[in-house]
Amino acid sequence: MAELNFQHAWKKQTFFANEFLRDSTQFYLAPSALAAAADRLTALGAATAYTTTKTIPANTLAVGDVIEVHAGVLAVAQNASDTQLTQLRYTNASGTIIAATAATSLVANAAYTLYARGIVQAVGASGVIAWTSVASTNVGGTMAVAGATQLAPTDTTAAVVICVVGTQSANSAGNQADLRILDLRLNRAAGVGPDATVVVGNVNSLGFPGWKMNTAGERVRRLCQIADVNTAAPVFARVIWTSGSSTAADTITWKVAVKVQSAGSALSATVSDTLSLADTATASAYDYQVTVADDFAAGVIDNMDTFMLEVEMDAKAGGLTEDIYFLGVELLYVPVVVADLGQALASVPSGWPGT
Repeated sequence: MAELNFQHAWKKQTFFANEFLRDSTQFYLAPSALAAAADRLTALGAATAYTTTKTIPANTLAVGDVIEVHAGVLAVAQNASDTQLTQLRYTNASGTIIAATAATSLVANAAYTLYARGIVQAVGASGVIAWTSVASTNVGGTMAVAGATQLAPTDTTAAVVICVVGTQSANSAGNQADLRILDLRLNRAAGVGPDATVVVGNVNSLGFPGWKMNTAGERVRRLCQIADVNTAAPVFARVIWTSGSSTAADTITWKVAVKVQSAGSALSATVSDTLSLADTATASAYDYQVTVADDFAAGVIDNMDTFMLEVEMDAKAGGLTEDIYFLGVELLYVPVVVADLGQALASVPSGWPGT
C-alpha cells in the first residue's frame, strides 16, 4: 500500500494486486472416515461404485490447482478365493480411471489403499488434469504396489465427482469390502478471489504479481480502512492494469465497487456503490496502464468504518484475447486535516477527472 500527498490537500492510497491475495489456499471437502459396514460392497460381480463420493463444484478449478485424493478399503469377508479390484474413477463405475489396485484376495482385513495427485493443465469444457497415482494392497503382510500416469480429459464447467469403485470376481454374499476412508484436498498456490478462475500470474515473466482476469465478470476483493478520509469530499478511484495486447483498438472496462462493513453486522459481499472505468490498450504489450478516474460521492467511504473494495474486469473488446492483469487500484481523497475543503475541491490533481 502506497500513500502520496498532492498539493497539501489530496492524498492517494494505492492497494496493489498482491494485497488482494493470500500466500496459499487449501480447500478441504469434508473427509469421510467411515465406520464398519457404513459403505459396503457385497455380492457384486460387476464394477460398482461405493455410495460415498467427493465433488468439486462446477467452475471451481483453475489452471495450476493440485488435487489430492486418498481412499482406503478394507476387506471384511471372502468367498472361496475371490478377489476385488479397487479403483478411483470420475463420476461412476464406468468413468475415467485415475488410480487402480490389482485384483487382490478378499481375505478378511486385506487393505486396499489408493492415492492420486492431479495437476489442472486446462479448464473449461475441454479441460485436462494430469494424474499420477499409487495404489497398494496388503494381504496378510504381503504388499503389492502399482503406479500410473495419465492425462484425463475433464470438463471443469461441470461438477467433478470422484468415486471409489470395486469389482469383485464373483457375485457371492460371502464377498464383503468396506470403504473406510475417502479424502479430497484441493491446493491452490497463490490464493483465489471470489471467482475461482481468477489466479495470480507472473506478469510477462517480470516477477510482478497480477490477478489474471481474462473473462468478463471476474473479480477480487479485500477489506480496507481509510482512517483520515474527509467524509464531506468525494473519493476518486482508478485501476492500474496491463495486458499482452498491442492493439490500440482493444478496449476494456473495469468496475470498482465498495460496501461498508459495520461493526456488529454480518459481513456482506453485496456491493452498494460501483464505478465503471474505461480504458484502451496501448500500442505496446505490457505497458503500465491507468484507467480514467471517477468518484464515489461524499460520505460513501467513512473514516470510522471498514469497507469492502472490489475490482471487476467488467467487459473487453472481442479482439482483446491476450492475458489481462489487474495490478492495483488507486483511491484519491481529501484527508480530514485539510482546513479549506472548498479550496481542495477546486484543485483536483491533474489526471484525476471525475463527475
